Amino acid sequence: MEITPFIGYVITVVIAFGGFYGMVRASIAKLEVLITDLRRDVEKHNQVIERTYALEADMKAVKTDINNIYHKFDEYKIGGTD
Repeated sequence: MEITPFIGYVITVVIAFGGFYGMVRASIAKLEVLITDLRRDVEKHNQVIERTYALEADMKAVKTDINNIYHKFDEYKIGGTD
């Protein structure tokens, strides 16, 4: 049995595996870039959410202050007409 025909098969398999490995490595590199970009975008989104919660808390305090001012004005107005 000659080994010469098998050498061609082995070389073909090695080349195919090398190409597949290179393709997988390129895909992994692209995915790493996409994941990095996604992490950055998620961090920005989380910062916006945190600021929104802070603004909502501030607005609640402002609404309470406005309601207190209206009540004091109503008391003053009612009290001044008596």
